[in-house]
Amino acid sequence: MKSIKQNIKRWPVVLGVVCSVAIALSSCVKNHNVTPTKPIAGLALVDACPDAPALDFYLSGQQVNLNPITLGNYFNYFNAYAGNVPAVFYQAGTTTLVAKDTISLAANHSYTLFLANTEAHADFILTKDSVTAPASGTISVRFVDASPDAGVVDLIVKGASGSIVPSVGYRSVSGFMPVTVAATDSLQVRQSGTSTILASVPASHFVNGSVYTVWLYGLANTTVAAQKLKAGIMQNAYFY
Repeated sequence: MKSIKQNIKRWPVVLGVVCSVAIALSSCVKNHNVTPTKPIAGLALVDACPDAPALDFYLSGQQVNLNPITLGNYFNYFNAYAGNVPAVFYQAGTTTLVAKDTISLAANHSYTLFLANTEAHADFILTKDSVTAPASGTISVRFVDASPDAGVVDLIVKGASGSIVPSVGYRSVSGFMPVTVAATDSLQVRQSGTSTILASVPASHFVNGSVYTVWLYGLANTTVAAQKLKAGIMQNAYFY
């Protein structure tokens, strides 16, 4: 039976909970004597908003992050109380609102929240992260299109025939798919049905036995270099 290591980070302020989330989101860190009194879920964050400033993130009125959140970066699963939870992004170090919404989290489940689109039209994309062990010698990958103007795209392995995930539009989230990636391969995001590469992730970023999320973010129609299309990658879990 395989063991799982899920990427969990502990933060000084996470709704008052200081337990590390295990796969069942129920085990507490041994050197803490605090036990959550409410059901909890795991939540990860991704900043895919190309023109947003550095951000602070709040759940139920409490700040989660220690350091500002910046474009293309993420931090992995932390504890959050389950239920309908107010989620707010502010400009880092201020009370200037960037985006807010209420997200629904079920106890004992893991989620990823993407902040997408431009700051003026910011969208929340909340994914439910159900992971299983990939077959030996493979990885598992899902794809999220967080670019508002890239059009329909395909996720492929360079040199392979066919797509891992075909015809994905903005705000779409695929399931986790088994993938074999050789050392010379890369995962490429292409305009759907064409050979036009919009972004790619080299094979060096992948470890067999791992579960990943790859996302497209940024803008296709911009002259600002920092806001152009890129692919992000997060390791959701590692089975060993």
